[in-house]
Amino acid sequence: MQNNRYDLVLCTQVLEHVPDPKAVLREFYRILKPNAKLALTAPLFFEEHGSPYDYYRYTQFGFKHLFREAGFEIINMEWLEGYYGTLSYQLSVAVKSLQLDPKYYGGGIMGWVVIPVICLAKQWFRFMAILLGALDIKYKNVSTGHCKNYTIVATKSNDSSLSD
Repeated sequence: MQNNRYDLVLCTQVLEHVPDPKAVLREFYRILKPNAKLALTAPLFFEEHGSPYDYYRYTQFGFKHLFREAGFEIINMEWLEGYYGTLSYQLSVAVKSLQLDPKYYGGGIMGWVVIPVICLAKQWFRFMAILLGALDIKYKNVSTGHCKNYTIVATKSNDSSLSD
């Protein structure tokens, strides 16, 4: 593929699935024209998926390092969801993941005692997931906690020596 060819690369929810994200970012850098943009999203807090090709989760500091190493300047980095959305997601995962079989809680009397508690917890988590999801849409809290996904817009610098 030709160097300096594209005005924009869009990469959404893919970077966590590649074994060498720095090489991918460098390839994006190579094919972008000077001052062109890369728009990217990737998770910080998300369950494993795409097995066995789910390699990474990214913090803002990890992104800054990777993008700088690849030659990009980050123009904007934001949370896709607020903290309420992250909590909503985790509670939804808990609803799916908590088992209703006593053997998961040691079996015997203890297992049977725990099952009603798990049933109540699942109902409460389901309600809270809906409530927190609605709160995230209306009042996206990005000041505390952590995000589920980041969105980044970066630009290729004019320094063509980085793409050679």
